[in-house]
Amino acid sequence: MNTSDTFHLQAGSLQPNLQHYLIANRLPGSMPNLMADMYAHNGGADNAILYLNSELSELLEVSPYVIRVHEGDFVLKQYERNAVVQNGWSGIVISVADTTSFDELLMHLRQRLLVLFSSDRKGVLHFSNPNVANYWFGEADTNETAVWLGPIKQLWWYGANNSPNQALWCHIWNLSDAPPVDTSPPPSLWSITESQKAALELKKVDKVLAEFFLSASISVKSSQQWLRYRSFFCDASTLGLTERDNVYQYLLLCNEHDHANENLDDNFRKVGADGNNLDKSLIESLDVAFIQTLSESKKLHYIKTRLKRDRSYANG
Repeated sequence: MNTSDTFHLQAGSLQPNLQHYLIANRLPGSMPNLMADMYAHNGGADNAILYLNSELSELLEVSPYVIRVHEGDFVLKQYERNAVVQNGWSGIVISVADTTSFDELLMHLRQRLLVLFSSDRKGVLHFSNPNVANYWFGEADTNETAVWLGPIKQLWWYGANNSPNQALWCHIWNLSDAPPVDTSPPPSLWSITESQKAALELKKVDKVLAEFFLSASISVKSSQQWLRYRSFFCDASTLGLTERDNVYQYLLLCNEHDHANENLDDNFRKVGADGNNLDKSLIESLDVAFIQTLSESKKLHYIKTRLKRDRSYANG
């Protein structure tokens, strides 16, 4: 996945051998504006209601639209403006080979609307919602994503708020040789893989992190910083910290540990009281197996005591 501050689809990146489509995702109250923008676009015959002729045909009033677009189109410019200001209808942009017909593309997209979860439970996959696309396409295994995409060659979306991709345009290529669109009746539903399940779970993790940053008045200024806190959150789980207040306290300790390392004199950056490297992340300086045996109420006390001992040693 590539990220950028600008929407490259508007900067001469449309390949002549590809066809491009906007899948416009409705938001509450955005329908009048979407219809007005589509009317102003007047892109021709290749426009369709995604849920039409699908298992979701009873929900046409909330269906996304699939719209053929070209570089410089009004509706693309409006899509970009909506994304950046976080107001109005949203969506994703996809590209297919010029040999893929509009009907074939619609058939493929409609086959992907429903997915199977564990125990063969059906669910609707809102892949045209950029807040879902951010994880479904951006975080899952790339080979599995390529199979899901099928004839779709590339895809853009605006990174979700409160994620490593916030305020960034995201772009993925599908370089695999796509099989032909499955036209056999009835098409089989996509079963969510473990990596896709884990990718969607990251949305919940990012929500917790966003609430933590707000409560702790921490300003995250880069994707790398956000990803580091994700790893801290994972470490908290590894240590057996499950209560939110305890997770927050652990994240604060990780933050303090990082800042303490930054401020150490170079002569003392190498080792702590027991010879551990103080430049490592907090969990790497801990006896994880021992902490896992402690009750949750005692874990943080042990970690804090350990941190004080290492800092006392480093400061002489």
